[in-house]
Amino acid sequence: MQTSLSSSGTLAALDSYSVTALVSGEVVAADFEEGDQVQEGDVLYRVDTDSVETQISSAYKQVERAQEDYEEALADYREAASHYGRRFTSKQELVQMIEHYICYYNTRRVQRNFGVLTPMEKHRLSLAA
Repeated sequence: MQTSLSSSGTLAALDSYSVTALVSGEVVAADFEEGDQVQEGDVLYRVDTDSVETQISSAYKQVERAQEDYEEALADYREAASHYGRRFTSKQELVQMIEHYICYYNTRRVQRNFGVLTPMEKHRLSLAA
C-alpha cells in the first residue's frame, strides 16, 4: 500500500534581513552561495576599496594643507599684532613699519603660492627646463 499526499501553499523564510554596505564600490568577491547559512559578522562581500583609499588620502592632504594655512595665518596675525597699539615717535618710523609689514606680507604670500621661489625665479627655472 502506498500513501501519498499533495498540497499547495506558500513558503516564507522564518527570518529575513536587509544587508547594506558601509562603502560603495565594485564587488570583487562573494564567498557564499544561495542557501548557505551565515552567521552574524560573516563577511559576505568584498568590495574594491581603491576609491575609498583615494578619498582618505585626499582628506589627509586637505587636513595637512589646512594645518599649514592655519600656521601661516597665525604667523601673519602675530606679526600684525606685534605692531598693534604701538606708538610711533615720527611719521618716518610709521612709514618704515608699514613698508616692513607690506614686504613681510607679500613675501609670505609669494612663498605660499609659489613655494620658496619668487615668481621670477620660478619663471627662470621653467625657461631653463
